[in-house]
Amino acid sequence: MSLKEFREGCKRWVRFPSTKLDYYTFRRLRALKSRDVGQAGWDEWFKYITRDIKLEPTIHERIQEGTRTTLLEQWMCNYAENLINIRYGDEAKFIYPSDYRQRTLIDLMVPTPVLEGEDGFEDTKEVLGQKPSYGYLGTTKCKFPPPGTAVVVGRGPSLFQHGHLQMLAKAIQDGSYKGMVIASDGGLLPCLEAGVVPHVVITVDGAPVIKKWFDHPLVEKHGKLMKWVASVTVNREVYQTARRNGLETYWFNPMFDDWRQNESWTRLQRLLSRTEQNMRGINAMNSGGNSGSAAWILGMSVFKRAPIALIGIDFGYPEGTNLENTQYFSSALKIANGDLNLLRKSYPKFHHPDFGTDAFVDMIFYHYRQAFIEMNQTTPLWYHLAGGTVNATEGGTLFGPNITCEPFAKFLEEHKT
Repeated sequence: MSLKEFREGCKRWVRFPSTKLDYYTFRRLRALKSRDVGQAGWDEWFKYITRDIKLEPTIHERIQEGTRTTLLEQWMCNYAENLINIRYGDEAKFIYPSDYRQRTLIDLMVPTPVLEGEDGFEDTKEVLGQKPSYGYLGTTKCKFPPPGTAVVVGRGPSLFQHGHLQMLAKAIQDGSYKGMVIASDGGLLPCLEAGVVPHVVITVDGAPVIKKWFDHPLVEKHGKLMKWVASVTVNREVYQTARRNGLETYWFNPMFDDWRQNESWTRLQRLLSRTEQNMRGINAMNSGGNSGSAAWILGMSVFKRAPIALIGIDFGYPEGTNLENTQYFSSALKIANGDLNLLRKSYPKFHHPDFGTDAFVDMIFYHYRQAFIEMNQTTPLWYHLAGGTVNATEGGTLFGPNITCEPFAKFLEEHKT
């Protein structure tokens, strides 16, 4: 192998996109790998050389494991109750109809943008029933350019503090904003109360309490105008309430664990959801652990929207909020053995460098924040060229690499149609 071949192919061989190795170091590593595991892949070799290293679980791993331990039984029960409708559609009863239709994320999928020079750019075949269209992202030519912008709506305090939904409603009504609106289930009622009917609503949580977001006259009035993307582990009463109010269900399989393992619950869910129409089962999607992050993932990975503005996605509490009023206070107090002084020390504080606001987080929101930042770092190049992620909350704790922070009014002005 020449030095030129190494430099061009190292990312593909070693899968270290952010690590620089010189040519001779790489050759030495390859020789060690061949000695230890022969022709097996790099992943197998890394597992081999680190097999005796014991690690303490990170806070994210502890939260994930705690979530699995606490909620798995509930999720399995929800999944079992939903399975007939997951497999055979919303109209299925105890005997599924012969003309059933299983709806999944794939039914909503938009072709992925392909930049000039990338694999598949020259291919003129249809993708997902669409003929290739072309445009530019800056100066870069793109096949299947993003179809437009999106606004993702959460339910954080900043949503109400700054009147963002009223601003959005006005922009939609006067025709200056024609992009997509994707709401978390918690953001649904505030949207409807402000006169904004989301194109899509998403539910991740399997708890029965989620029913309150759908059991409302406004949802009944506008339900048929919205698509509902629902986790296969959504609570049965939540599903029935949403369906009764006219929402059309599109299922997804949340990434609960490593689907490559034989004992994986994610893998089992997918296998059980297979039908004659869909032999691969319901597609899996990383949800980020909450419906706000999942709405953003949906906008980028399924609808291929960019830029995506976030409102109400705070991942924290404004300075001055009483701990007793935070979402996970009772659970955190148990972990602290009832010691309120100790608990206060476990809430990291953040000063937002762009908005000049102060906020704090509990362990759960800290986990959500870090997961979002990590996911945003792995988004494709076309997404960044088209504008990427715009935090328009004007508060909260979300900032970091590749996240543009600006007021929502500025976003709406920049993307007038």
